[in-house]
Amino acid sequence: MKRKENRRAFFWYTGCFLLCALVLAGVLRAHKKVPIQTMDSYQQHYTVLSYISKAVRGLLRGEGVAMNSLCLGQGMDVLTTLSYYGLTDPLNLLSALFDETQIWIAYIAIAVLRTYLCGLAFLLLARTLGCKSGWARACGAVLYVSSGFVLYNL
Repeated sequence: MKRKENRRAFFWYTGCFLLCALVLAGVLRAHKKVPIQTMDSYQQHYTVLSYISKAVRGLLRGEGVAMNSLCLGQGMDVLTTLSYYGLTDPLNLLSALFDETQIWIAYIAIAVLRTYLCGLAFLLLARTLGCKSGWARACGAVLYVSSGFVLYNL
């Protein structure tokens, strides 16, 4: 019974998350917007994700990584800039799968995946804290990932 309830919570959460993501994508498309419009997301996170993508592809080809770059931070602190903005985040390594012209797709896909994984973590937390109802856990996870804070910081 317990395993069935956990599986039900997972499927309820996944279905509701996909529905919310499709509605949000439809609203953004209707208004001809993308979620890379705030100053931090474009000037900092998007730029670093692009740099990480190039660096990982370069490392896989056997090339090194430039430790001085005027396109990041103040030029001399590439390693600390990358450490702060996502080199330590394993999801950012997925950006190496995308071409340089498609980094914006990687940025959005990673943000959606990160949000989905946060909801899964909420499901696990609620189960650990003793919430037995799979439906209640799924609703809590959807509310958590669709909060204003999360949507604003995509």
